[in-house]
Amino acid sequence: MITLELLSQFTHEELRYKSKIKVTSYEIIRDWIQLQFDDNVMGEVVSSDRFYNWVNEKRDEKINQII
Repeated sequence: MITLELLSQFTHEELRYKSKIKVTSYEIIRDWIQLQFDDNVMGEVVSSDRFYNWVNEKRDEKINQII
């Protein structure tokens, strides 16, 4: 599931944006996710596969902490 919170966390951890940058909206365009940031000027387009791989890694980390 895609949420603004997850997309913001992704931009901080994977894309190395500063933590003050927040994703305010997104649009899925075929295999890409277009992100819009809170400054309404900047944006970013990322591969949906890259995002989903990152989410899966986070999920796996949480599962391993439980085990």
